[in-house]
Amino acid sequence: MAGSTDAADGPLLEVERLTIAFPGRDGTPFRAVNELSFRIGHREIVGLVGESGSGKSLTALALVGLVPSPAMVSAAALRFEGRNLAGAGEPELRRLRGAAIGFVFQEPMTAFNPVLTVGDQIVEAIRAHGGSSHRAARSRALDLLALAALESPRRVFDSPPHRLSGGQRQRALLAVAVAAGPRLLVADEPTSALDSLVQSQILDLLARFRSELGVAILLISHDLAVVGALADRVLVLRGGALVEEGSWESIADQPCEPYTRELVAAARGDGP
Repeated sequence: MAGSTDAADGPLLEVERLTIAFPGRDGTPFRAVNELSFRIGHREIVGLVGESGSGKSLTALALVGLVPSPAMVSAAALRFEGRNLAGAGEPELRRLRGAAIGFVFQEPMTAFNPVLTVGDQIVEAIRAHGGSSHRAARSRALDLLALAALESPRRVFDSPPHRLSGGQRQRALLAVAVAAGPRLLVADEPTSALDSLVQSQILDLLARFRSELGVAILLISHDLAVVGALADRVLVLRGGALVEEGSWESIADQPCEPYTRELVAAARGDGP
């Protein structure tokens, strides 16, 4: 899929030599992410793919200062819209979360507050960052639920999360993530545990968000087929290090690393 990056404006996000380390039992730090560098352009979809434990989710959390303690995070630069966030304080990072960088976390059920309706949570996200009236926020929330291809947006708005199917919760969670108009959406395993039809619908929705909302997307998955179906560029992560980068076509046709060849074979359904 062709991207629509405006090179004249520079990249939306620049990550330079990001390292995330945890204390080791013998006192030697264990690097879960090691000297990782990449860029995301405006309105670009970049896929970050790798096995469980390769550092994908930690990389995403590091963008907005959410890596859990006792991890040690360092980077030469974490630039968002030209501003270096490396070493930024909590107040600045809090302003970024949701408003400039939206997140879709791995488990949609635990991401929702179970005692509030879906609509209340979208309204809360809109008002927290935009200062809208409750009436305007409610109207915006219903529009987002409709954009998320949910049937009967008003019913979903008034429903608690547990009354929705897995696919409905994921679409509603995506609506929450873009409620405040972020320029970058981080989608961490958004198709996990969903059947192939619903997976396709979620990917179509992400493409729609890019085209209609102008949002760039960092799509995280262990499944190269999912990433390849949507991303303009693919980053292959193994053991916290970037081992390959390119378009889905170039990686699928000429994978350089044995690990990438295994991912390509799995994506194509090839046998051993």
